[in-house]
Amino acid sequence: IWYDARKVSQATHAQLTELARLLGHKPDRLIKRMRTDTRHFVYLDRQVDAEVAAQVKALNVPGLGFVPESKRYYPQGEALAHLVGFTDIEDRGQEGVELAFNEN
Repeated sequence: IWYDARKVSQATHAQLTELARLLGHKPDRLIKRMRTDTRHFVYLDRQVDAEVAAQVKALNVPGLGFVPESKRYYPQGEALAHLVGFTDIEDRGQEGVELAFNEN
């Protein structure tokens, strides 16, 4: 979830308070950050659960945008997580098979 500070200024206090609640941020801190920022593209939160993203989208906050990202789930739990490995937020392999098959 990202925002354009120029457009998010049109959002109501209630919308931003609910946004903060859904994302687990402190409302006063988040609102101050969003109201004083001047950048056109700022990540607010990444790899948000689909359910939370849908709730945020339903708020219709002006200036919010969404970028689909994948998030790893281990169907058999963490038992083989060390073997499979993991990637960083940019999908670059960091450990295990993920790193072994990472394209340079």
